[in-house]
Amino acid sequence: MVAVQYRISTPDGHDLARLDLALPAIRLGIEADGHGPHGGVPALYRDRWRANALLGWSLLRFTWYDVMRRPGYVLATVGARLGAAAAAALPG
Repeated sequence: MVAVQYRISTPDGHDLARLDLALPAIRLGIEADGHGPHGGVPALYRDRWRANALLGWSLLRFTWYDVMRRPGYVLATVGARLGAAAAAALPG
């Protein structure tokens, strides 16, 4: 199941992140970063801190330009990650 604006909290209940899209079953987050909210130095530091704090999660990060102008690239990248996750889940 794909969740939109998926919230992740710390063990003590504080908000850690809100992922644009998430597949919680395989702990995959998908982010689409626009220049406005993610264009400055404070946002860069906050985004990197947050990504490092999401231990156990894999993140795929795209630009808003990618989502709007290169959707095939986004879908291929997500599909490759899902294929890798499925292959890793196979016994043997």
